[in-house]
Amino acid sequence: MAKRGRIIDTVTNYPIEDVFAAAVAAQRTNECYVSNSTGINTPPNKMTNRHIMINVLNRTEDDDFNTCEADYTRAREIIDYYKSKTLDIMSGKANSYTMSAANAAYKEFVVSNDQLTLGLIASLPNAWERSIAYDKTWDRVDELKRKSIHFGSVGEKFEGKVEVLSCIYSKNWFKYYTTALTSAGNIVNFAGDHEFKQGNVVEITTAKIKQHAAENITRLHYVRTKVDNPA
Repeated sequence: MAKRGRIIDTVTNYPIEDVFAAAVAAQRTNECYVSNSTGINTPPNKMTNRHIMINVLNRTEDDDFNTCEADYTRAREIIDYYKSKTLDIMSGKANSYTMSAANAAYKEFVVSNDQLTLGLIASLPNAWERSIAYDKTWDRVDELKRKSIHFGSVGEKFEGKVEVLSCIYSKNWFKYYTTALTSAGNIVNFAGDHEFKQGNVVEITTAKIKQHAAENITRLHYVRTKVDNPA
């Protein structure tokens, strides 16, 4: 009986900028992030970002997927962004996803059989876009807090229109915590069952002042609302 030939696995070291640029190209191609777990919600005629990224990394001149200089420019921005999270990691402020992203950003190469790191990097362009938007929001909130002042007395009624700056769901309290800007330029915060979009103009039809909190925030409770521009 003839001996079977040995199967030799070939392993490639992808330069880190190539991997991030390929991930950016995948995000650009899909115009969104399509993961392996998207399942029945996968947009029609779209492959996962990871699949496209791997195709780009292993491309030939005839392949449909490729990178451009803009992809490399964005890739370097993403790498620098996650490298800049070192202080947050050291101070315990960063979550495990950000820690893994920073570790990936500091690599020089990614081995082609390192499926965990490749899958992570495929998701980073989308995560970076959301993080940049989040950072800009909180930069604005921080600036507004410096200009805000406490108003009213505890127990006093409040009503009026506010602009939603952020709305975060708490898994511990099963509530949405909304931070908003009043027409007078002051910051209010309140909890509720409704999720509001950033930029929504919400009319607080009735509320009471609960507390004058730190950072010039006035906390409200017994809040009832309606949204002027729900889109």
